[in-house]
This record gives sequence, C-alpha cells and structure tokens, in this order.
Amino acid sequence: MTSYSLVDPPRGDDASREQKKSESSTGSSCRGCLKRWSLITLYVILTLLFLLFVVVPILWKTSYTMQRMFLFLNFVRYPYNVDLAKPSQAGIKGGMNFYIDTEDGARLGTWHILPQHLAEEGDKLSKLEKKDRFDEWVRNGDPVVLYMHGNSGTRAASHRVDLYKVFQKLNFHVVAVDYRTYADSIGEELSENTTVTDGKAVFKYFHQRVQNDRLFVWGHSLGTGVSSHFVSELEEEGILAAGLMLEAPFNNIRDEVREFPLTQMFRFLPYFDYCFLDSLADHGLYFASDKNLLKTTVPILILHAEDDKIIPLKLGKLLHEAVRKRGDKYISDMKTFPAKHHYGHKFICRAPELPELIENFKTASMNNFKNRIS
Repeated sequence: MTSYSLVDPPRGDDASREQKKSESSTGSSCRGCLKRWSLITLYVILTLLFLLFVVVPILWKTSYTMQRMFLFLNFVRYPYNVDLAKPSQAGIKGGMNFYIDTEDGARLGTWHILPQHLAEEGDKLSKLEKKDRFDEWVRNGDPVVLYMHGNSGTRAASHRVDLYKVFQKLNFHVVAVDYRTYADSIGEELSENTTVTDGKAVFKYFHQRVQNDRLFVWGHSLGTGVSSHFVSELEEEGILAAGLMLEAPFNNIRDEVREFPLTQMFRFLPYFDYCFLDSLADHGLYFASDKNLLKTTVPILILHAEDDKIIPLKLGKLLHEAVRKRGDKYISDMKTFPAKHHYGHKFICRAPELPELIENFKTASMNNFKNRIS
C-alpha cells in the first residue's frame, strides 16, 4: 500500500534560504560576543591605566607609609637562614654580636668583626669573655670602619659579608649595623632623621673607644645618604670621621627617585614632579648628600660601577662635582669601574684593586687629619 506525505518536501531555493538565515544568525551572535569581549577588554585596560597613572601617583603623593616601604624595604629580611646572634653562620671569623642603644630608645643589632690578625684568637673566647676583650682590642691602634648598608636585607647579606672580609684582611675592625626595624633591631618607625640618629649612636659608641683619626665610615647605596648626613651633623658637633667611603652613591633622593628604573614609566606625566618628587620633601626625605657634605672637611672616596642600573653613574658624578666645590685642600676622589666587570650595584667588593684603593685612602686621610683639627 502506498503512503503519501501531506507536507511537500522543501524545494532547493527554500533550503538555501534556510541555510543562509541560520548562518546569518550565527554570524550576528559571534559579532555580538566579539563586541562584548572587546568592550570588557577596553574597560579592563582603562581601569588598569587609571589605577597605574592616577591612583598610584596620588597614593605616593599622600602616603608616607608607601614612600617609606619602597624607599627602605626594611620588610625584606634576607638571608633567612642566618642567626644574627652568631656571625659565624654568615661565614664571619672573629665576629661578635651585640646591641647599641640610641638616645631615643632604639636598640640596634651590631656586629664587631676583628682584624684578621686577631680573628682566630677572638673565636676562642667564650661569649662572656668577648665583650671586654673586643672593647680592649678596638683600642689597639688598628683602624675601624663603620658599615652603613643600603635598603633591604640585613647585615648578613652575602655581598656585605664579602666587603667585611676585604676590610678584615686589611686589618680593620669592621662594625656592621642594622638600622631600627631592620633584622633584629627595634625602634620607632623609619625616617631619614631616625636612620641618622642610628648612625650617630654607633659612631659615638666607637668614638669613645677609638682615636678620631682611625674611625672611618663606609656607606652603600641608601647608606651613602645616611652616612653623609650623620657625618655632617657630627662634624658640626666637633666630632670628626677620619674618612668617608661612598659606594654607589646618589647626590640626593629627589634625583635618585627620578632616575630609578621603576619610575621611568611615570616620567611622561605632567604631574610627575608634583606627585613623586615634591612629596619626598613633604615627608622629610631629602638625603641631600650634595648639600650635607659641602659643610664638611672629611676626606671622601666615591666608588661607582658604570653598569649600576639602580643608581646610575651620573648621580655619583654629580655628587663628586658637588663635593669638589669644597676646594682643593679637601680630599675628594672618585673611582669608576668599567661595565665589562659586571660589578653592577653591589659587587665592587669583588674588584681586585679595591684593597689598594682603601689602603691609599686610609693613609691619605690619616695624614690629613691633623690639618683638619688645626
């Protein structure tokens, strides 16, 4: 029996129209999705740009907490596996850990590292014997250098330990200190003034035990700003440092923030100076070594690597130009290290000529000392 369909089969042109209608609907849906995703992407990009170039500058301008966090980086406490009470864990021979109190109630974790010719004997002492003997030894006529470190890390950082060993082999007593809130040091919140207070406290502690012409200061990076400031203030009080060695220094913190790699993306902003630079002074952050050192007679040695990406060489040169204005009778030397050596920001300690540079500077500074007090 033959069956018949009550619905006529679609003709060829009707099927074609149905297919085109389906394709058109699919295309419209895809274009709609693409448009929505494009708008979402644009919104995300504009939001990020707004946060980066509007919100961040405003936060930097108004928040001292943000400025302090990025300037000092005291929350970065590497190395993590060293007990600071035991300098030997950092590879130090002849070291003793102790604490120095400041006038405003801070307590500063400090290492006193003996010269090489005393280190072996020092390691044989018990913890109770060390304090008296180390104080006795620091009066023995060997030079003393106070090391003021840069931001982040502790006095046990490997590049710092490498430099201590350079001085130790030259038979210096080395004093390494952590500013308040760094490592195991305690005290009120950080500022330029409190780091200067810390530096002065350590210097005065050893000044009571050491002749002035043997007491040197080494500053690295941010520590150059700290040491330049407190050496200047001490000289106004009649307390002289024998010499000041500055590794990777800047002339002032305003110029350093302008040149810092992370701020380059903001340099095009018409309000860059207002938000990022003027606000430093609003919060008492100057670290104006180019002005502070003009008031001193201290011999100065500046050391800077050409490939320093954190503090560019030109800022070290600007500082050198500034201190030379003191006149020819004051020692103001500068040594640059070619980029081919790859010393960068913190490895001048590896330079084979460094011991000779230090020795020559020490001799010149000590010979010059009598002229400064006459």
